[in-house]
Amino acid sequence: MNHRDMWHPEKYTTETKAITVKLPEENKIDEKFSEDLGKKLGIDDKMRRHNIKKEVFKISFENHDVEINIKTGKGEIVSFVKTPIISHAMKLHKNTSNF
Repeated sequence: MNHRDMWHPEKYTTETKAITVKLPEENKIDEKFSEDLGKKLGIDDKMRRHNIKKEVFKISFENHDVEINIKTGKGEIVSFVKTPIISHAMKLHKNTSNF
């Protein structure tokens, strides 16, 4: 698989949705808050991780990414789905060997 570190053909963005949420103080944003916020936003994927960096609160789920500006509460949800046909072909040709 050429360029597998730069391009992920098994996924593609299907929707970007703008959101506005009220966030608590930064020290109260933890894993539980992140999971609950995902549910409130209608995301039922498994949460992978969350972090706050440069005033941006990010939550990564299996099929969604959420980014919210800490100061304004404005952000977006990016949804991912499998690319038809290409994702199935990728499974046949994917080689994860380092050799």
